Amino acid sequence: MRFVIMCPKDMGIDTIVSECALKGGKNVKVAPKLRQVFCDMEEGGANAIANIPGVKVRKSKVYRTNLRNRLEPPNEPGVWKQDESSIMQPVYAASQASIFTTLYELRDAFSPPITGAGATVAILDTGIMSGHRGIGDKVVHNTNFSDSGTYEDLFDHGTGVAYVCAGGQHAPNTESGIAPGAYLMNIKVIGDDGIGSDESVVMGLEHVAELTADAIAAGKSRLDPERPNAISMSFGAEEPYDEEDPVILACKEIWDEFGHELNMVAAAGNSGPGPDTITIPASSPHVMAVGAITISPFLIWEGSSRGPTNDGRIKPEIVMPGINILTASAAGVDAFTVKSGTSFAAPMAAGLECLLGESSTRFGFADAMVGMSIEEWNMLLTIIGAKPEGMPMGLDNSYGAGVPVGEKFLNVLGVSGGLDTSTLMSGVLSMAMVGMMTGMMKGM
Repeated sequence: MRFVIMCPKDMGIDTIVSECALKGGKNVKVAPKLRQVFCDMEEGGANAIANIPGVKVRKSKVYRTNLRNRLEPPNEPGVWKQDESSIMQPVYAASQASIFTTLYELRDAFSPPITGAGATVAILDTGIMSGHRGIGDKVVHNTNFSDSGTYEDLFDHGTGVAYVCAGGQHAPNTESGIAPGAYLMNIKVIGDDGIGSDESVVMGLEHVAELTADAIAAGKSRLDPERPNAISMSFGAEEPYDEEDPVILACKEIWDEFGHELNMVAAAGNSGPGPDTITIPASSPHVMAVGAITISPFLIWEGSSRGPTNDGRIKPEIVMPGINILTASAAGVDAFTVKSGTSFAAPMAAGLECLLGESSTRFGFADAMVGMSIEEWNMLLTIIGAKPEGMPMGLDNSYGAGVPVGEKFLNVLGVSGGLDTSTLMSGVLSMAMVGMMTGMMKGM
């Protein structure tokens, strides 16, 4: 049986490795930064180790990309056109056009445009297809912690997630994700069957934490492609929140060391609409859980997981469009498909992190942004969040703070001239205002 052993801070990780050997542990793997050990062991040996003061032991559990078959078929089929470069370009149906057409206008409203340039997102998922035209050369790092023999995306999930976050390019009448100027790291933690484990997820998080620590130690800036700025996780374990869960503890370790230097976002899960359905890792207090909304009408998707968590916390933090999203497919280098679920809402939030990173640096509030507490961050989200009419102010267990929009903040910077700020997504770049608002909150 495979076990996860979590080591307290006052105990050397080598002590646990030695105990595993003494108790007959085999196939031992270690995540030293996150203080966890994985091994095959008889239950009696695991129980003996669990009796060591401060040590926590859990049986390894399963993570999946799609927790239930709640994904809706597209209402409108994707259509295609041949452009001047002889590349097949997908064309959004009406329900999708409002997202990315307006995003181009908003990114371009700044001079120079804000595209997430220099930011890097670690995509923990099923891999990213090499050579996909929608991804291009954005992937700067590949590694594999799944049980697959390759870091390529053979399940056709991670490629779409990566594209929504940072695919395409910033150009008129051209497909793109939220932050087409950003880089991507392909951290494969889910296998070719769509299944992962505590071990694969924690080892992926360990790797990103190591890359971040090494980049900081080397003096690399926040906008260096070798320094991750955010982690996007579009998978989950359908388990109640447990503060001693291995992945929950790993996320806490990352937050304790890096804070907003390495923001974590995760799909809330597709297990709604009941309460206490937020999946791990989205249920972590240190991870931004992202629910999914429909665009027209602007409503929470029925299958989007909801809070409160079993310890009474409000989740998700925000919601983003996640239904009938046209995105890249690993079926071929030119392939696109329409998908639904919180899996595709989460990378939108990660893309916004990239836009925020570039804009807060440009406007001089990056340090204040990084120094924010979770409470300050959540308060800021409620200021810039938008919900359907009649929904409660502040955070709630369906919409969180809402969609990060807010035309008033765009107006403050004078970037809304000529733009239609009445539509749902027209204010999405108001995440760029977070730096400014952070400065006000910090008294700068």
